Amino acid sequence: MGQKADKADTDFISICKNQLLELIASVDVVTESDRIRYIRELIEREERQDAKKLFYEAMAKLQANIGEIKESGVVNYINNKKQLVYYNYSKLQDISVELRKHAPVNGFSYSFDHCIDYDNGSQIVNITCNVFHIGGYETDTCLSIPIERSMSGANNSQQIKATITYLKRITLSSAFGISTGEKDFDGLAEPPSAESEDEEQSDDFYSQALFDENIVAWKEQIEAGLNPEDLLNFLSSKDINLSDTQVSIIRSIEKDNQGA
Repeated sequence: MGQKADKADTDFISICKNQLLELIASVDVVTESDRIRYIRELIEREERQDAKKLFYEAMAKLQANIGEIKESGVVNYINNKKQLVYYNYSKLQDISVELRKHAPVNGFSYSFDHCIDYDNGSQIVNITCNVFHIGGYETDTCLSIPIERSMSGANNSQQIKATITYLKRITLSSAFGISTGEKDFDGLAEPPSAESEDEEQSDDFYSQALFDENIVAWKEQIEAGLNPEDLLNFLSSKDINLSDTQVSIIRSIEKDNQGA
């Protein structure tokens, strides 16, 4: 069915092209140079359509054959609600490694352009991912974000470099339609209101209500390979003071897994 439709489209284009050429040739008011220009524009327009078709056919083939993207990056921090955010993600290098296997054989190449603008004293990083196909068609995927000033201990150059790397990763994934399956725990476990907290819970210890919310995610992370002691050390480094009971619950997760 698809081949018949493609043939019908090709026949229709050929008929229109021939009719237009006959029309151009029959018009006496245009000069010979005008006829040549019209014919050239017609051919170029048809070539662009063919190149675009080849581009998306090759892109569909690449997306069908590309493998699972490795997730070697790790996000591990305590957010402003004192909740642990921990997940793996695909780094720019992980995506590039997989694309190097599939992009060239499908006729693709890509490059990046970037620039930094200034808006009311803020630095804005702009990234464009250019994807080229051997057939002549190309696309541009653009994204801009301000420099993140909350990166602890990073100077301005490091902040710019980190932002550029982030934007390259996002635009490259978007340009090739790659889904890396990243997890997002930013909205996990909204902190309870003061009224819902355990009144007998000491202010020196981590809120039991908040602990109960987060233990579900922590258990998943430990079952996925996170060492309970590493989790406890990390929480301690962020001034999260767990009670003995809370510590025992976290350590018991490992014991449960060992006994399974």
